[in-house]
Amino acid sequence: MWACQDRIKALEATRDRRVSESVQAYSEAVRNDPDLEEARRRLADYYWARLVEAEDRRDRIMALHFLRLVRQYNDGAYDAKLKASAPLVVTSDPPGAVVMLHALAPIDRVMKTGPPKDLGVTPCEPTEVHRGSYLLVIALDGYETLRRPVLVSRQAEVSVSVRLFPPDVVGEGFIHIPAGPAVLGGDLNAHRGQVTRVVDVPDFAIAQRPVTCAEYVEFLNHLIAAGHHEEAVARAPREWGGGGHYWEPGANGRFAVPITDRDGDVWEDDWPVGGVSWRDATRYCAWYTEVRGVEVRLPTADEWEKAARGVAGR
Repeated sequence: MWACQDRIKALEATRDRRVSESVQAYSEAVRNDPDLEEARRRLADYYWARLVEAEDRRDRIMALHFLRLVRQYNDGAYDAKLKASAPLVVTSDPPGAVVMLHALAPIDRVMKTGPPKDLGVTPCEPTEVHRGSYLLVIALDGYETLRRPVLVSRQAEVSVSVRLFPPDVVGEGFIHIPAGPAVLGGDLNAHRGQVTRVVDVPDFAIAQRPVTCAEYVEFLNHLIAAGHHEEAVARAPREWGGGGHYWEPGANGRFAVPITDRDGDVWEDDWPVGGVSWRDATRYCAWYTEVRGVEVRLPTADEWEKAARGVAGR
């Protein structure tokens, strides 16, 4: 393993040296012949890749530096990507929905919506918008009003197509997360952080709030009432790694959210429940589906991340 690590470092050093030599050679070629197309294109490609990396890292200073270099060597291939704006096209199923566009900007570190701009009814005519974050509010009588965040990045066109649903389809306490791309990963400070990727996530609805302690108590007591006392005790909140349980049944054989647990920690009815496993949560979803008559499941990792971060990777 150590030998492999040393070999990797040596290869990386060789790669970096050769890239530097190539950039220097292309730069000298352009200085000697400013109209040398291949050298200009190679340099523009190289600096564009560095620009994208800097923007992914949210390194504004380096992004501006590489943006200047891309513009310096661009022969027209990057004209569309370098534009400060892009046409926005909005369609809906069903059509005829009224569309309002709000710019999003951080104010006191909170994303706030600007004044609305009326885009008309779907299908909307293309509207030129500057790069940045936006919120579309799409409304049609008889359907749930949809709030659809949009990231306008370096691309020729931004096309947004949404499905509208009646309120009873989405369900009380749930929020419709519209289908479309989302920037996932890319947080260098995250535990087991992943590289930045843009993923198309289909329509889904997610609960507005996490499952509370009181709701989980209801689930455990339902198991007890159904004769599954051992299962209820096994699925009660507990320490990680097989430690003791934080909740225990009372003298009446039923669970209640403890005022304080055995460690002296306080619990509240409306707090998100913790200390349960993935299997416990999956079983809770099966119980919820049975007693509420509404099919639910746990969100996928991509669904959860999109719902939590929005589409722009915030």
